[in-house]
Amino acid sequence: MNQNISKIVEIKKEFLLPNNIYEESELLNVLSSCTEEQENIIANFPYRKPSTVLILSVLLGSIGVDRFYLGDIAKGILKYITFGGLGIWWVIDILNAKKRCRDYNCKKLIASINDPAVATKIQQNDETINKVIKTAKAAAPVVKAAKDGFKDIQDTFYVN
Repeated sequence: MNQNISKIVEIKKEFLLPNNIYEESELLNVLSSCTEEQENIIANFPYRKPSTVLILSVLLGSIGVDRFYLGDIAKGILKYITFGGLGIWWVIDILNAKKRCRDYNCKKLIASINDPAVATKIQQNDETINKVIKTAKAAAPVVKAAKDGFKDIQDTFYVN
């Protein structure tokens, strides 16, 4: 067993275990034959945080944002169209959010070891998500001011 891999998996355990794909011993076996370059990929992989997915599931899961965040576009669209499966799917996804995130991390990690371009693509997606979040935060005061302005106009025309 590769000691470096064991240490890395122990450090990154919250991002990887438990999941629905691998037991800890199975994951270690899969990763044990990694080269030094692949060990660097494992150590520096852009893991998604299970707590972030849980928060997204609770706050925006009814419209599928948690599914989009984990790259499950088709189910995200379906969840959006059905308003979280009329709430049932939304609740189930809240209960499984952390495991789904760890499943995603394991799948993408193994794919990245086989093809390092996968990790690069995930990093680029994360950068895009961060830009969207920054833009939304920057736009929030403008949207609030516009909303207040429209309310003032409405109050002017509809005075009792």
